Amino acid sequence: MKKQNFSFSLSLLALAISAHLSAQDTNTDNHTITISVPEVALVDIEPAATKNITLGFTAPTEAGQPIVANAANNTLWLNYSSIKSVADPTRNVSVKLNAIIPGIDIHVTAAAATGSGGGTLGTPAAQLTLSAADQF
Repeated sequence: MKKQNFSFSLSLLALAISAHLSAQDTNTDNHTITISVPEVALVDIEPAATKNITLGFTAPTEAGQPIVANAANNTLWLNYSSIKSVADPTRNVSVKLNAIIPGIDIHVTAAAATGSGGGTLGTPAAQLTLSAADQF
């Protein structure tokens, strides 16, 4: 019988101690978490196998007629990643030619994004006729 009383007394003591436990000062606390995200500006032309485009033309069959360009070449595309600061939240991608070929226009189009990119995707734009000046 003594054994039961001792066991019962220990249980009451443990219950009394646990009933009075609480946080050190209050039941809540606040913490500051700082997250630092670096600015990123990456541009990549894909596929990586070649960055060259060969354009072909068909010769005219009648004197005075112009040469005719073959089908559009859609073999390369541009991937870019951009993270900007809150103070300056915009970034542009520009295009231009190093040398202009008289009588031949080269066009580029910013088409809608395809594939598995993440984040906010770029905005499609109208076709541009390339020149020696930067175009956005």
